[in-house]
Amino acid sequence: MGRDENVGKLERVDWLRNHIRVRIVSQELKGGALFFKKGVVMDVVGPGVCDICVDESRELVQGVDQDLLEAALPKRGCPVLVLRGRHEGVYGTLLERDSEKKTGLVRDADTHELLNVKLKQVAEYTGDPSDIGY
Repeated sequence: MGRDENVGKLERVDWLRNHIRVRIVSQELKGGALFFKKGVVMDVVGPGVCDICVDESRELVQGVDQDLLEAALPKRGCPVLVLRGRHEGVYGTLLERDSEKKTGLVRDADTHELLNVKLKQVAEYTGDPSDIGY
């Protein structure tokens, strides 16, 4: 015996950030009325929990767990924030999207370096870049 209880369990990565666009991927919220709607994270209120403003209705939905959301895929030319991975925290512009490879090319707004990232690691950023140190 003596095995660590956490062996085999994946550690949850909290990826939520203020001012990113997300999509609701659960039918648990509001009886499914918000399923697949997009919104913006207004406030991260705790680890993996946020308040979002739904784009369509401008309704504020509070206490939403990140497991009910996914980062909304940004369009080419949109400002993005890298949420996880090697380039976590980088703010820039999405220059290209490769849907087959599920990757994108991001130009870092600070260094102008071109970064290859997985699309699931980035989200459209709707806030002021100065809020995140850019």
